[in-house]
Amino acid sequence: MRFVKKTICLLMVMFMVAGIFGNIQTNAKETSLATPKITVKLIKKKTGVKITIGKTKNADSYEVSITGIPANSEYCEYFKHKASDGNVYMETGFNTVIEKNGKAKRSLTFKDLQPGTYTVKVRSWNNGTNTYSEWSKEKTFTLKESTTTGYSTSYDFSKVKKGDVIKFGSYEQDLNYTNGKEPIEWIVIEKTQKAVLLLSKYALDRLPYNKDWGSVTWETCTLRKWLNNAFIKSAFNKTERGMIKTTTVENFDNVIYRTEGGKNTKDKVFLLSQLEIRNSDYGFSKNYEDYDINRRCALAWYKNKKQADKDYQTADGEYTCWWWLRSPGDYAHFVCDVDYLGYVHSDGISVDLVTDTGINAYDDYSAGVRPAMWIKIKP
Repeated sequence: MRFVKKTICLLMVMFMVAGIFGNIQTNAKETSLATPKITVKLIKKKTGVKITIGKTKNADSYEVSITGIPANSEYCEYFKHKASDGNVYMETGFNTVIEKNGKAKRSLTFKDLQPGTYTVKVRSWNNGTNTYSEWSKEKTFTLKESTTTGYSTSYDFSKVKKGDVIKFGSYEQDLNYTNGKEPIEWIVIEKTQKAVLLLSKYALDRLPYNKDWGSVTWETCTLRKWLNNAFIKSAFNKTERGMIKTTTVENFDNVIYRTEGGKNTKDKVFLLSQLEIRNSDYGFSKNYEDYDINRRCALAWYKNKKQADKDYQTADGEYTCWWWLRSPGDYAHFVCDVDYLGYVHSDGISVDLVTDTGINAYDDYSAGVRPAMWIKIKP
C-alpha cells in the first residue's frame, strides 16, 4: 500500500514538474519575439525624420516610442503629453502593421518637427501570442534651429514714432520649419529720448505662465525665465540682443484684489502689467471693462485668418486670442489676462493654463505670449 502511495505521489510530482516545464517552454516560446533593428535618418532640410524598422521574425506589428524636448515651445503637432521630467511624449504610440507576406510598410516619417533633441525606440508585437519583444536600443537625433540673421540691425530707431509697426528679430510663427523663421512685428507704444518700448503685434506662442499650478509671481514664474533665456536667444542675433535694454520691471500688487505682485525684477523681455494695459499713453483704454480693439491680439500661427464677427476681430480683421499679463489675479495662483474682446480680467486665469496646438484659434483660453521690451536708440 505504501508503495502504491509513493508511486502515486511520485507520478503527481512528475506531472507537476512536467506542467511547470511545459509552461516554461510555452512562455519561452511566447517571449522569444526578437527585438527589431531601427535606422533613423533626417529628411530633406533636416526638419523631420524617417524611422525605418527592420523586418523581424514572428512580428505582426511594431510600436514606436518617441520622446523629446523641443527647443522653442512646450507643444508641437505630434507631441502632446508633457511629463515631469521635461520630456514631451506622443499622445499615443504608433503601430506599423506588417502583413504575413512582409510587404507592408515598415517606416514612419515625421515632418516639420520643432528644433530639439529626440529619442526613438521600437519593440515588436505578436498578436497571436499577445507578446511584446524587448525595446530596441534607443537612438537619438537632433534638429537644429535655423540661424537668426536679423531683420533690423541697421534700423534707425531714432526715427520711429509711437504707433509704428516695425520688424525686429525673427521667430517661428507659421509652424512650417522648412521655410525658416518669420520676422517679428512690433508696435511702438512709447518713445523717450534714449529708448523705444515695443509690444509684439501678435502673440508669438502658447505657453503657460508657470509650468506647475501653485502660488507664483512674475519673479518666480517659468514664463519669465523662458522669455529671458530660450526666447531671446532664439529670436535675436548677437547684435540685436545688444540693442535690448535691461529694464527694472515694477511688479505692483493687483490694484483690485491686492494680491501680492512680488519683488521687482531686471529683465530684457517682459509682459505688460495690469496698470500698463490701461495706460492711454500706450494707446489703451483706461477702463478694464472696455472691449478695447487696441488690446485685442491675434495668435501669430493664425495671423491673416479673417474673422467675420467684428466683436472678435483685431483692427486688421483677424481672429483674436487671450494673452497673459504679468500681474497676479485675485489669488496667487491666478494671473491677469486680456481676452479676445480686449477686456482685462483682473481676477485672472490659472497660471498653468494653456491649450494645445489645435487649429482652434477662436479658443477661450489660448494663453498667448505677447512680449514687450525696451530698445536702446543708440547702442
